[in-house]
Amino acid sequence: FGKMATRSVADKFDRLSIIHTEDWSGSADDALNDAIKITTDRLQDNRELVPVLDTPEGTLLRVPVPLVHRKNYSPWVTAQETALRKALPGGRIKAPVIHAHAGIYGGVLAMRLAQPDARIVVTEHATFLNKVFSQPAARALYYDVLVRADAFLCVSAYLRDQIAAEFPDVAEKLRVVPNVIDFEAFSTGCDYSEELHKWLYVGRLVKHKGVGELLEAFALVAEKDPLVTLTMVGSGALEEELVIRAEALGLAGRFTVLPPVTPDEVNGLMHRHDLLVHASKIETFGMTIVEAVAAGLPVLVTRSFGPEETLSGIETTAGSLMEISDDPQ
Repeated sequence: FGKMATRSVADKFDRLSIIHTEDWSGSADDALNDAIKITTDRLQDNRELVPVLDTPEGTLLRVPVPLVHRKNYSPWVTAQETALRKALPGGRIKAPVIHAHAGIYGGVLAMRLAQPDARIVVTEHATFLNKVFSQPAARALYYDVLVRADAFLCVSAYLRDQIAAEFPDVAEKLRVVPNVIDFEAFSTGCDYSEELHKWLYVGRLVKHKGVGELLEAFALVAEKDPLVTLTMVGSGALEEELVIRAEALGLAGRFTVLPPVTPDEVNGLMHRHDLLVHASKIETFGMTIVEAVAAGLPVLVTRSFGPEETLSGIETTAGSLMEISDDPQ
């Protein structure tokens, strides 16, 4: 998201800086938790240890933030703020315009660390807002971000409607601005086979993406068609489980998991396959799906909210939509 959004405005500003507070999440007992906190505090006090990289998009500041307590967004964002404040000269984001990704964390960090006269634009694309809104402290923070933001952009109407229903008194501030896709980075001459033997999934290997159901569905097709293959490109909590399950299903040599690729490699990846399959339960937008269309690759996608909007009017031209289901059939 950050790379595409930054590229889209690169010629409009003299200088661009990218700040990435990076979760290092895990679990630990009390003693180890204390040790991690003490060590982290000492390391964060040495600003010269924080990675600062020059990238084609701008200067990139990467701030690791170890998180070991339970999933509670309010203290998590405070940990992010503490780490970022120590990494920034003067402890503030000294920019006239700040584009924050997601209300939590990006919007809260911008609100707390921006200069008083800074303009804050928030782009929301998170799929976990129900969890945020279920926690009173996190919900209150989100509302504060909505009030402070000069512009609050949602990547789909589905997402706008979800936030508007939660905060009707600020609903007029919400606008729909789809994610940025660099169509010039894609070539549409995708020479896919009409038999659609080479299936491709690109994304995180996590439960709500429906990757488990996708693997089971693929196994049913593979029983009848000896030529079909499935490649999943990404990483996540289900990676090992998927590999073990594929072995149990007898899919050796026909199911492959590859590590994530950079945005610049996606076009070539699409051109080596016949069909993009995406069985997600919920998508606020679905960048991979639009990228596949840009590359001329057919798509088979669940009606997972965002994709229904991005494919509106071209559903049967681009491929096909299917219902969300836990049933591999």
